[in-house]
Amino acid sequence: MIWLILLCSYCNRVRGGLYDNDGLSGARWIAAAILGLGVYLYTLNVCQAIVVFAGFYLWAMKGWGLYFAAATGTWDITRRQIRWIDELGYKLFPFIHGGKLPSNYMRGIFCMGIRGGVFSIPLFAGLAFFNPVALLYWPVMFLQGFAYFAFAWVKNEDPTAYAEWLWGATLGYLIALSVY
Repeated sequence: MIWLILLCSYCNRVRGGLYDNDGLSGARWIAAAILGLGVYLYTLNVCQAIVVFAGFYLWAMKGWGLYFAAATGTWDITRRQIRWIDELGYKLFPFIHGGKLPSNYMRGIFCMGIRGGVFSIPLFAGLAFFNPVALLYWPVMFLQGFAYFAFAWVKNEDPTAYAEWLWGATLGYLIALSVY
């Protein structure tokens, strides 16, 4: 189980830009394929491996950059990620000019959490076909913004890199529990 958690942590960091600066879609495909292969080696179940490959890739799609405010506290009001999440975030945490404000952190935590939870539905719904308990692990994905906020104190480095390692391990743990 430990190696699958570590592999998922690595794959999430690759997804986030370990080898490139912007987490290009090619890196996402590669990370998803590596994780799918890892799940196959862990379970010897090709169907679960395909679900993890597809589910991780769908979860890893666009909509990350703006929500890193959970870690950085900065928010660019001119950028949009996922319209309905953005609008909900602005309604709950109105934008205030002035840099690293609590409302920016809170909006980032909220939006990243909603994004993580919603975009992980295919992964956990697919795994639930094999293990219905997977649906009990899915709500943890709504806490994704807190993993990024946990590293807001990091200075002179990219706090998102640390969060990607941590959240990848969290996701790996949830996947390992779901595929047993």
